[in-house]
Order: sequence, then C-alpha cells, then structure tokens
Amino acid sequence: MKIPELLQRRRWQGLVVLGIVVAVVASLGGFGRSDTPRPTIGPGESIELGQYKLAVERARVVDIDDRGEPFDDGMLRVMVTTKVTNVSEESTSFGEGLVGVADRSAEIYSNKTDTSTFHPGLKRTVEISVPVPANRLAVSSGRIDIWLGARTYDWTNLAMSGPAWSVANWAAIVTDVPIDDQRGKS
Repeated sequence: MKIPELLQRRRWQGLVVLGIVVAVVASLGGFGRSDTPRPTIGPGESIELGQYKLAVERARVVDIDDRGEPFDDGMLRVMVTTKVTNVSEESTSFGEGLVGVADRSAEIYSNKTDTSTFHPGLKRTVEISVPVPANRLAVSSGRIDIWLGARTYDWTNLAMSGPAWSVANWAAIVTDVPIDDQRGKS
C-alpha cells in the first residue's frame, strides 16, 4: 500500500472515531452547560454552604448610612438579615461574595468583606450589606431573590503548604425574600 492511500485511510478512520465520540457525547447531553439548577430555598430556611450555615430572613434597601449621609460611592445598600453559623473548625471572618443581589439584567452584586468574626458552632444574626447601583435595583414587588455563595476547603495549588478556603461561588438562591424599601428614611 502506498503512503498517500495509507494516510487517506487513517484520515477516514480518525473521522469515524471522531463521529462516534461526538455521537456518544450528544447522547449523554452534549457539551452545553449543566441545567442542574442551584438549590432554591425560602426565607427563614437554613442551608449549609461550605463553612457556613445560612438562613436569610428579610432584607431592606437604604440610601443613607448610619450618620444620615448618602453613601460615598453613590450606591444603595441592600441590607440582608441573615442567621449565620460557622460550621468549620476555626474562627473566621465573613468574606466577600457570600451574599448577593441580582439586578434587572441578572448581574449579581455581592457583599464586600465583613470584619465580624464567627466562631465555630455559634449562631449569630447579622445584617449583611450588598452595594447595588440605584438605577439597577428592582424592588417594586416587595420581594427579592438573594444569592448565596459557598467556598470549598481543599488544596488550591501546589505552592500552598496545606488546604485553604476557595473563592466563593454562587451555590443557592433564597427566593421571595421580603424587602422593605427604606430609601429617604433616616
């Protein structure tokens, strides 16, 4: 058999194998994103996500700080009242990206770092601040969905000497949380 004929036969064999692989992947659901939804819970229900057990109770939107002044960044704050229990074995501060609010275009705004320390096993009720641009927040229905993030405890790269908590990823949604619009109130 000559070299060009051998190459052509190998090419057809490669195409047949590729076709079989594509057919198998397509029959198993394809290459698309998983349509497994994030778990959804209602207000007051608890869910354990990473190092915290969270239960969102209610929310309120404010446009002024504790001194009665508008926020320096010009954004509103969605204040999310949440029961938080640290289920890890170490005291830790509540970090960025664990509580979020989606705007009209489905962009999610998350909390910034909170310096409160949570000790293992102790439940605390806290108000978590999520900055959102005023023109992007929709609260006319008196309800809002709150997104919750989770971290995993694992080896993050080979340069580290041990496991650590990862960056938070959106892991659950609390639907129909009652929200009180307190804009303009001091």
